[in-house]
Amino acid sequence: MSRKLVASKKYKYVYKYKVKSGLKWCYRYKYYDDMGERHELPRFGFDSEKEAYSELIKVQADLLNKGTHRMESDKITVGDWLNRWLEAYQDEWAKTTYKTRAGMINNYAMPYLGKMKLTKLTVSSYKTNFIQPLLNSENLEAVTVDKYNNLMKIALNKAVKDGLIRKNPISEVKVKLPKAEEQKAYSSSQLQHSLNLIREKADDTVYTISLLLAYSGLRIGEAIGLKVLDINFKSNELTVSRTCDSNGVRPPKTLNSYRTIGIEPFVIDYIRKYIEKTKHMRRNGFIFVNLKKECPLTYRALYRPFVDIIDSDNELQGGRFHTFRHSHATILLQNGATVNAVAKRLGDTPQTISKYYAHVLEEMNKEMVVSFSRAMT
Repeated sequence: MSRKLVASKKYKYVYKYKVKSGLKWCYRYKYYDDMGERHELPRFGFDSEKEAYSELIKVQADLLNKGTHRMESDKITVGDWLNRWLEAYQDEWAKTTYKTRAGMINNYAMPYLGKMKLTKLTVSSYKTNFIQPLLNSENLEAVTVDKYNNLMKIALNKAVKDGLIRKNPISEVKVKLPKAEEQKAYSSSQLQHSLNLIREKADDTVYTISLLLAYSGLRIGEAIGLKVLDINFKSNELTVSRTCDSNGVRPPKTLNSYRTIGIEPFVIDYIRKYIEKTKHMRRNGFIFVNLKKECPLTYRALYRPFVDIIDSDNELQGGRFHTFRHSHATILLQNGATVNAVAKRLGDTPQTISKYYAHVLEEMNKEMVVSFSRAMT
């Protein structure tokens, strides 16, 4: 007796059907082997849609690992492949790696490329439908888009190895990154002006964290991740030992990022007063709190009010949280701080500082030549 199968609205190859005892689920997976022979793997009798899909994923992963997976590549979409790639290889990645890749795919790749046929993907369609929209996004910097582009290349390279496509159509696609000299940095007067503007228009959390960024050069994730115990109010120092981003609280970016740095006493005092005022809202010891909602502070909660204020001023337009870090480093170098000292303070390497602030160092060298000449006349 044939069963009437109704396709799942959530999962491809998954179906439901009726039996005397009620509703059951199954999967019917169609694929081609390495000899081009078509096969179908059906299995019936699952009690739930999710159970059927979970077993289907295991079958797909097994076929991938055995190298016998040649699906109907003319029908598979970019989204189909990315989902299978995530499911099949997640056990080989660290949890944070999987979470980052899944986040990129779900938040960006799926909306922009998910329904496109894998075999129809071209350089132009990829740039038009994925790269350009991301570059035009207010929430993403070019460096982040470049990382997402590289991740897509990794995923499609695997599709090539598995025989779904002959070659990776986006292997040569590059994201233009801003040169070091193009990275925005404020002068000391502009930095002070930005702080005055933020203090006037933003809430105390946005201002306090902006003040800290300006006077410390911390990354925004490092600032959000600070706890009260990280501040030494007697020595006017703070210690960076964690960061907080979309993946949650985790160790800092690199080993160099673990550091203890001195901070202006008036900034430390302002933070102390902020901690006292917000102690009733504090969770898990983190310094900065969301003043508008009873929930942990996130980058998203800070980003919009900060950007709206900065972009409302013609002199400051285009600045972001990272601009404060660049400004801090630039001002230090312009006032005689060594590359090694700045690198240690920012949690970077001297090589990185020399690379990204080469234009500042070049100008300083020119000024030293002029200064010496003046002294000799």
